[in-house]
Amino acid sequence: MPNPTTLVGKFIDYRVPDGGALLPADEAHMHHGFLRGKSTIVAANVYSAAVGGAPTSIWNFRFLQYVQGAVTNCRFDQPVLTGPLSGCWCFTYMRGAQRRVAHVGTLVSPDSAESIKVKKAWSSRIAKNPADPNTGITQVMGNNAAQVMGDAETHVLHGQIGGSPYDIKVCAYFENNQAWSILTCREGGRTKIVKAKPMPLVTWQRAQQVLTFA
Repeated sequence: MPNPTTLVGKFIDYRVPDGGALLPADEAHMHHGFLRGKSTIVAANVYSAAVGGAPTSIWNFRFLQYVQGAVTNCRFDQPVLTGPLSGCWCFTYMRGAQRRVAHVGTLVSPDSAESIKVKKAWSSRIAKNPADPNTGITQVMGNNAAQVMGDAETHVLHGQIGGSPYDIKVCAYFENNQAWSILTCREGGRTKIVKAKPMPLVTWQRAQQVLTFA
């Protein structure tokens, strides 16, 4: 699905996980702040209504989870949806010859201890042997999907639907060389795609100069 704006106003039978703290079981899979094994293949049915009706299509993507204090990452061999996001940056990059997506799992604020630690892990990994043809990280591009969506959008939506703020989520969606910030909420037992904004990807050099990441 090359353009998720066609899904705005529609519903899917997939609930975006809340994400959360690093679990003890994850520690064995951590390597210098990087955590693999946190993505799943999803074939979400698309509906025109929050309740009832037959699906009108299927949205296929790989979902990459958010984990506090970890750089979760996955293959970019199909469209990738990741979230929820309130201040995290997400990136596409090449590791050797393999294209991947990373979710840099910051927490609370850009300058919290957890955020500083995970951003340092990401920065250090990029700087390590970039010329290595097998493991070097290059072509890093990313952005902050929550910032692209804007607080005003989520505040308006919260006023409309009420309930828990965790029913409202911002996600980042990547397909080919394009990216979007996607606003969702829960309605009638399904996830509604409320808005999709194109998300320009900036270079790693530029990202390091942005206050929400630096």
